[in-house]
Amino acid sequence: MRTIEIQPAQQDDIPGIMHIFTSCAQKLREDGLETWTDEYPTREMVIEDLLHEQVFVVTDGQQVVGTVTLTHDIDIEVLSHISWLLETDNYLTIARLGVLPSYQGKGIGSQLFDFALARAERQGYRSIRLVVLTRAARLISMYEQRGFSIVGDVIYDDTHFSVMETLPAKRQIIQIRPGGEPTEEDLRHIQICQDIRKVVFIEGQQVDSRIELDGKDLSCDHLLLYCGCEPAGCLRLRTVSPGVLKLERFAVLPSYRGRGLGEMMLRYVLEMSRAAGTAQLTMHAQYYLLDYYRRFGFVPVRKPFYEAEIQHITMNYQCT
Repeated sequence: MRTIEIQPAQQDDIPGIMHIFTSCAQKLREDGLETWTDEYPTREMVIEDLLHEQVFVVTDGQQVVGTVTLTHDIDIEVLSHISWLLETDNYLTIARLGVLPSYQGKGIGSQLFDFALARAERQGYRSIRLVVLTRAARLISMYEQRGFSIVGDVIYDDTHFSVMETLPAKRQIIQIRPGGEPTEEDLRHIQICQDIRKVVFIEGQQVDSRIELDGKDLSCDHLLLYCGCEPAGCLRLRTVSPGVLKLERFAVLPSYRGRGLGEMMLRYVLEMSRAAGTAQLTMHAQYYLLDYYRRFGFVPVRKPFYEAEIQHITMNYQCT
């Protein structure tokens, strides 16, 4: 499945978005799933959503082929009877997700949905909600596989819909400082970090295991990031000279990318280092991530070089 680029919609995208709605409505009618009609979704809805920067699209270079709306604006009165998993005003609703019928079956809908979940997590929403046609068993099953639960039902124009909700997994960063005598808990956490690195570097980038697992882990500090009960990313910190820490083995598992987890770990390191009085952070960044690290204040020094057959560049960050 090819990764697509999802962008905020522009005024020029409105005709393409409406074409998706009318085309999908026709296909849904043919399939006996009359979710969308001539009265919904409307052009006025799209314009209103655009004004609030809530609409996102996928294009193939010539036309809009997919769209999704991420909104806080839902009919509260109609849903007032719902027993939500979490009673909160800090929620995001996924709505009006559609893919041009000729582009369906290519994974675009799934990536739009995953984009919506990741965006909700990055922006700190405590609840993610949606409404789906009750008879759309395949869609409901897909949402359940992504952690949604049915929390009630609602009737619109004599049609039954299921209301679904999920709660983003709590994120937690564990700092591991093995020192001279690591505890069993330290060793367990370091092993989890190594397992993540094996997936990302040894399997994903074909880095030689002798390079990746260099025997220095017990003399370094580590960060281990959890999403709920599942480990998702890690980072190693090694003192290279007085007041200078080197960031190494920075990894996020593929299934957790795009959710802002790398940024979360990096900002944690920056705040922790400033609080500890660290003078400088340094790293051998993979060259393709040069602009990403620049956003956080890292500055490239020296020329690019190859390490483990991957192009890198040294980057520094002044903490004081």
